[in-house]
Amino acid sequence: MGCVACGVVLCCVQVLFLVGTTLLLGVSATLKFFTRRRKVAATICFFLGIVLVLIGWPIIGMCIEFFGIINLFGYAALSDSVNGRSSIVD
Repeated sequence: MGCVACGVVLCCVQVLFLVGTTLLLGVSATLKFFTRRRKVAATICFFLGIVLVLIGWPIIGMCIEFFGIINLFGYAALSDSVNGRSSIVD
């Protein structure tokens, strides 16, 4: 029962993440962001992770999705936080 509840929560979090990104950037900018040619592999990993979580493989799905998120968003955010700069505050 606990694993099923964990999967439901993960699905809700993923849907909220996608809706929040769309509300923040807008529909066209979100589609443009996820369909950039040089980020296709990261987008595929991200959405494959979501599908794996939805079909009941939450651990593997989250690992693949995390890899996709790091490749989509992470390098700029990680380099700013490592250098001591915060793009949220600046």
